[in-house]
Amino acid sequence: MTLILVRHGQAESNALGVIGGSRDYPLTDLGRDQARAAARRLAGTRIDAIYASDLSRAAETASLIAEPHARPSASGEPLEVIEHAALRERTWGDAEGLTRAQIAERFGAGTPRGEGAIPNEETHDQFLARVTPLFDELHERHLEDRALVVAHAGTILAVLSHLIGLSPARLPRFNIVNTSFTVIEGTTPPSLGPINDHAHLE
Repeated sequence: MTLILVRHGQAESNALGVIGGSRDYPLTDLGRDQARAAARRLAGTRIDAIYASDLSRAAETASLIAEPHARPSASGEPLEVIEHAALRERTWGDAEGLTRAQIAERFGAGTPRGEGAIPNEETHDQFLARVTPLFDELHERHLEDRALVVAHAGTILAVLSHLIGLSPARLPRFNIVNTSFTVIEGTTPPSLGPINDHAHLE
Protein backbone atom coordinates (compact mmCIF):
# COMPACT_ATOMS: atom_id res chain seq x y z
CA MET A 1 0.00 0.00 0.00
CA THR A 2 1.22 3.46 -0.87
CA LEU A 3 -0.70 6.68 -0.22
CA ILE A 4 0.84 9.83 -1.63
CA LEU A 5 -0.53 12.84 0.24
CA VAL A 6 -0.22 16.08 -1.75
CA ARG A 7 -0.96 19.58 -0.54
CA HIS A 8 -2.80 21.72 -3.09
CA GLY A 9 -0.98 24.35 -5.14
CA GLN A 10 -0.75 27.96 -4.04
CA ALA A 11 -4.23 29.37 -3.46
CA GLU A 12 -5.33 32.99 -3.31
CA SER A 13 -5.45 32.71 0.49
CA ASN A 14 -1.77 31.71 0.53
CA ALA A 15 -0.84 34.62 -1.73
CA LEU A 16 -2.81 37.04 0.49
CA GLY A 17 -1.37 35.61 3.72
CA VAL A 18 -4.80 34.89 5.22
CA ILE A 19 -6.28 31.81 6.87
CA GLY A 20 -8.17 29.88 4.19
CA GLY A 21 -9.75 27.12 6.22
CA SER A 22 -13.07 25.97 4.79
CA ARG A 23 -13.45 28.97 2.48
CA ASP A 24 -13.19 28.08 -1.18
CA TYR A 25 -10.18 30.10 -2.33
CA PRO A 26 -9.15 29.12 -5.89
CA LEU A 27 -5.65 28.38 -7.15
CA THR A 28 -3.43 31.19 -8.37
CA ASP A 29 -1.57 30.91 -11.67
CA LEU A 30 1.51 29.95 -9.67
CA GLY A 31 -0.54 27.26 -7.93
CA ARG A 32 -1.53 25.80 -11.30
CA ASP A 33 2.12 25.82 -12.41
CA GLN A 34 3.05 24.00 -9.19
CA ALA A 35 0.36 21.39 -9.83
CA ARG A 36 1.64 20.86 -13.37
CA ALA A 37 5.17 20.41 -12.02
CA ALA A 38 3.84 17.76 -9.61
CA ALA A 39 2.02 16.11 -12.53
CA ARG A 40 5.22 15.94 -14.58
CA ARG A 41 7.07 14.34 -11.70
CA LEU A 42 4.35 11.73 -11.22
CA ALA A 43 3.69 11.11 -14.90
CA GLY A 44 5.74 7.89 -14.92
CA THR A 45 4.37 6.62 -11.60
CA ARG A 46 1.50 4.14 -11.58
CA ILE A 47 -1.44 5.65 -9.74
CA ASP A 48 -4.55 3.55 -9.21
CA ALA A 49 -6.89 6.13 -7.71
CA ILE A 50 -6.97 9.86 -7.01
CA TYR A 51 -8.92 11.50 -4.18
CA ALA A 52 -9.24 15.17 -3.28
CA SER A 53 -10.85 17.61 -0.93
CA ASP A 54 -13.89 19.13 -2.59
CA LEU A 55 -12.53 22.66 -2.09
CA SER A 56 -11.53 23.94 -5.52
CA ARG A 57 -7.86 24.57 -4.69
CA ALA A 58 -7.42 20.87 -3.96
CA ALA A 59 -9.82 19.51 -6.58
CA GLU A 60 -8.19 21.50 -9.39
CA THR A 61 -4.70 20.47 -8.24
CA ALA A 62 -5.84 16.84 -8.34
CA SER A 63 -7.34 17.26 -11.82
CA LEU A 64 -4.09 18.72 -13.16
CA ILE A 65 -2.06 15.89 -11.63
CA ALA A 66 -4.49 13.33 -13.05
CA GLU A 67 -4.16 14.51 -16.65
CA PRO A 68 -1.07 12.41 -17.59
CA HIS A 69 -2.66 9.25 -16.16
CA ALA A 70 -4.91 7.53 -18.69
CA ARG A 71 -7.06 4.66 -17.55
CA PRO A 72 -5.43 1.27 -18.25
CA SER A 73 -8.52 0.15 -20.14
CA ALA A 74 -7.67 2.76 -22.67
CA SER A 75 -10.32 5.24 -23.31
CA GLY A 76 -7.61 7.84 -22.97
CA GLU A 77 -9.59 9.60 -20.25
CA PRO A 78 -7.67 10.71 -17.15
CA LEU A 79 -8.26 8.99 -13.84
CA GLU A 80 -11.42 10.25 -12.19
CA VAL A 81 -10.82 12.50 -9.20
CA ILE A 82 -13.04 11.35 -6.33
CA GLU A 83 -13.88 14.30 -4.06
CA HIS A 84 -14.52 14.03 -0.32
CA ALA A 85 -15.65 16.82 1.99
CA ALA A 86 -13.93 14.96 4.84
CA LEU A 87 -10.57 15.94 3.30
CA ARG A 88 -11.26 19.67 3.65
CA GLU A 89 -8.96 21.92 5.63
CA ARG A 90 -9.88 22.55 9.26
CA THR A 91 -12.67 25.09 9.68
CA TRP A 92 -11.21 28.12 11.45
CA GLY A 93 -14.57 29.86 11.94
CA ASP A 94 -14.40 33.63 12.41
CA ALA A 95 -10.62 33.60 11.84
CA GLU A 96 -11.00 32.64 8.18
CA GLY A 97 -10.05 35.38 5.73
CA LEU A 98 -7.87 37.13 8.34
CA THR A 99 -4.10 37.47 8.63
CA ARG A 100 -2.38 36.28 11.80
CA ALA A 101 -1.97 39.90 12.89
CA GLN A 102 -5.70 40.54 12.39
CA ILE A 103 -6.53 37.39 14.37
CA ALA A 104 -4.38 38.62 17.27
CA GLU A 105 -6.00 42.07 17.12
CA ARG A 106 -9.55 40.73 16.98
CA PHE A 107 -9.33 37.81 19.41
CA GLY A 108 -6.28 38.70 21.50
CA ALA A 109 -2.61 37.84 21.14
CA GLY A 110 -1.90 34.26 22.08
CA THR A 111 -5.48 33.12 21.62
CA PRO A 112 -5.25 29.34 21.04
CA ARG A 113 -6.71 27.96 17.84
CA GLY A 114 -8.50 24.65 17.73
CA GLU A 115 -9.72 24.80 21.32
CA GLY A 116 -13.03 26.57 20.76
CA ALA A 117 -11.74 30.02 21.71
CA ILE A 118 -12.50 31.41 18.23
CA PRO A 119 -16.22 31.43 17.36
CA ASN A 120 -17.36 28.70 14.96
CA GLU A 121 -13.98 27.00 14.68
CA GLU A 122 -13.52 23.26 14.44
CA THR A 123 -11.78 21.87 17.52
CA HIS A 124 -8.82 19.49 17.38
CA ASP A 125 -11.04 16.57 18.36
CA GLN A 126 -13.69 17.42 15.77
CA PHE A 127 -11.08 17.82 13.03
CA LEU A 128 -9.39 14.47 13.65
CA ALA A 129 -12.76 12.75 14.02
CA ARG A 130 -13.62 13.99 10.53
CA VAL A 131 -10.32 13.19 8.78
CA THR A 132 -9.01 9.95 10.27
CA PRO A 133 -11.93 7.59 9.49
CA LEU A 134 -11.59 8.38 5.78
CA PHE A 135 -7.83 7.85 5.93
CA ASP A 136 -8.36 4.46 7.59
CA GLU A 137 -10.92 3.59 4.91
CA LEU A 138 -8.55 4.53 2.07
CA HIS A 139 -5.74 2.60 3.72
CA GLU A 140 -7.87 -0.55 3.77
CA ARG A 141 -9.15 0.01 0.24
CA HIS A 142 -5.67 0.38 -1.27
CA LEU A 143 -3.64 -2.28 0.54
CA GLU A 144 -2.39 -3.66 -2.78
CA ASP A 145 -1.97 -0.52 -4.86
CA ARG A 146 -1.09 3.17 -4.91
CA ALA A 147 -3.45 6.10 -4.38
CA LEU A 148 -2.97 9.85 -4.46
CA VAL A 149 -4.77 12.11 -1.98
CA VAL A 150 -4.77 15.88 -2.63
CA ALA A 151 -5.74 17.86 0.43
CA HIS A 152 -4.49 20.64 2.70
CA ALA A 153 -1.61 21.19 5.11
CA GLY A 154 -3.83 20.76 8.16
CA THR A 155 -5.44 17.61 6.78
CA ILE A 156 -2.05 16.04 6.06
CA LEU A 157 -0.80 16.96 9.54
CA ALA A 158 -3.94 15.39 11.04
CA VAL A 159 -3.17 12.12 9.23
CA LEU A 160 0.44 12.22 10.45
CA SER A 161 -0.74 12.90 14.01
CA HIS A 162 -3.06 9.87 13.73
CA LEU A 163 -0.21 7.65 12.51
CA ILE A 164 2.32 8.84 15.07
CA GLY A 165 -0.20 8.55 17.89
CA LEU A 166 -0.11 12.14 19.12
CA SER A 167 -2.96 13.53 21.17
CA PRO A 168 -5.61 15.38 19.14
CA ALA A 169 -4.36 18.73 20.47
CA ARG A 170 -0.83 18.18 19.12
CA LEU A 171 -0.27 18.23 15.40
CA PRO A 172 3.32 17.49 14.34
CA ARG A 173 5.40 20.55 13.49
CA PHE A 174 6.23 19.71 9.89
CA ASN A 175 6.24 22.36 7.19
CA ILE A 176 3.96 21.10 4.40
CA VAL A 177 4.53 23.34 1.37
CA ASN A 178 2.25 23.67 -1.64
CA THR A 179 2.22 20.51 -3.85
CA SER A 180 4.72 18.71 -1.62
CA PHE A 181 4.47 14.92 -1.33
CA THR A 182 4.16 13.04 1.96
CA VAL A 183 4.23 9.27 1.51
CA ILE A 184 2.68 6.55 3.68
CA GLU A 185 3.62 2.95 2.93
CA GLY A 186 2.99 -0.56 4.21
CA THR A 187 0.11 -2.21 5.96
CA THR A 188 0.62 -3.39 9.55
CA PRO A 189 0.98 -0.68 10.65
CA PRO A 190 1.68 1.77 7.81
CA SER A 191 4.95 3.67 8.02
CA LEU A 192 6.04 7.13 6.95
CA GLY A 193 8.14 7.66 3.87
CA PRO A 194 9.30 11.10 2.68
CA ILE A 195 7.59 14.11 4.27
CA ASN A 196 7.21 17.48 2.50
CA ASP A 197 9.09 16.32 -0.61
CA HIS A 198 8.92 19.21 -3.07
CA ALA A 199 11.94 18.56 -5.29
CA HIS A 200 9.77 19.20 -8.37
CA LEU A 201 9.53 22.87 -7.37
CA GLU A 202 13.29 23.40 -7.18
